[in-house]
Amino acid sequence: MNKACLEKIELLLKEKDTVRQNGSRASARTREATKEVVLSAFRLLHELGFRLESPQALRQKHIRALVRHWWLEKNSAPTLQHNLSRLRQFARMMNRPQIIGQVTDYLPEVDPALLKVEVAARKSRAPASAKIDMTELFRVADEKDTRLGSMLRMELHFGLRRMETLKFNPHLQDRGTHIEIFPGQAKGGRPRLITIQNEADRSALDLVKNRTPKGEVLGWPFQDNGAVASLHQNIRRYEYLLRSIGLSKKDLGVTGHGLRAQFAENRMLKAELLPGVLGGGGSDLESCELDIRRTRISEELGHGRKEILASYVGSTGSNGKADSKERAKARIQAAVLSMGKDLPSVPTDRQDTCAKLLVQLENEGLELNLRQVHLLWVNWSRRCGIEWDNNPGEHVFLLLASYSV
Repeated sequence: MNKACLEKIELLLKEKDTVRQNGSRASARTREATKEVVLSAFRLLHELGFRLESPQALRQKHIRALVRHWWLEKNSAPTLQHNLSRLRQFARMMNRPQIIGQVTDYLPEVDPALLKVEVAARKSRAPASAKIDMTELFRVADEKDTRLGSMLRMELHFGLRRMETLKFNPHLQDRGTHIEIFPGQAKGGRPRLITIQNEADRSALDLVKNRTPKGEVLGWPFQDNGAVASLHQNIRRYEYLLRSIGLSKKDLGVTGHGLRAQFAENRMLKAELLPGVLGGGGSDLESCELDIRRTRISEELGHGRKEILASYVGSTGSNGKADSKERAKARIQAAVLSMGKDLPSVPTDRQDTCAKLLVQLENEGLELNLRQVHLLWVNWSRRCGIEWDNNPGEHVFLLLASYSV
């Protein structure tokens, strides 16, 4: 961003101190949120090719470019509304509130119902909900473009946004036990750490590192004609390749952003919480422990408030509501009924793992046979992008409830 423009923005924010329309002084949290969105917006405009030398140069065309970019980035309706609200406050500081319209003004081709703010997701947007085998999706992506395959793995295993994926440097940002998202990559400039939870995460990251030359990010450095590729060109190429493998609402019923939703669902299940979009509605955990687990997942997604998690996984309920385990049992029983009786035999090298899983299910009061539990665990493994997980651990009961009935 232009240094002079940055200095003028910060000076204006400091002078006005985000005064509300009624004349009262906004809270520290609101002031920080406004500053974060405004600075992020001007940085993005710079990346999109708008070289503004002063905040006073902001026009309707710039707001339109921002909103359309955010929408293509698969930002949710609440995020769009929040960003516009912060920009509107900034426009008032400049005595130019008329330059900020409504979100529907900038996206006339989008169904207005899609732009309404809904707190909790009502159905899963994850590829697994459309019965998409992630191992097959990765194979197809790799055949089309290995960089695309690497990007999709980072989105599934670590919940990265598209922009974060394009800017991700796997050699630099691998911290051993976690990956680090830098301020210049993160939405709103908010850095974060994302835990490498298991062997599947580590294997995916190592594969991505092996494919990517040291010093390079995952985005394409050059266009097909050999010219240096801009961020905008990388975004267009990414979207084109996703459509070419069918990862769109029109073809498979889900988008690339759905991988981020699947990451959130998987992290919920590993935290022994059944997502609302998978039949959950409550938990037997104490409220404070439930808040801790939800907050951790929200932070890994790059959000500061645990309430945002509901927009990915649906309502998670609170203490005193229905037990997640009871709902998970019902979901597993329904899954078994949907399988029928003619199931494939269990490979010899997987039988020990299935036997361990059967013990855990028996401890929860469920009686299944080896073939049934094998199919449940195949589903979970492929949901995580691997053929088979040989190390299920001691707390996998809720993971088996991820089977798409």
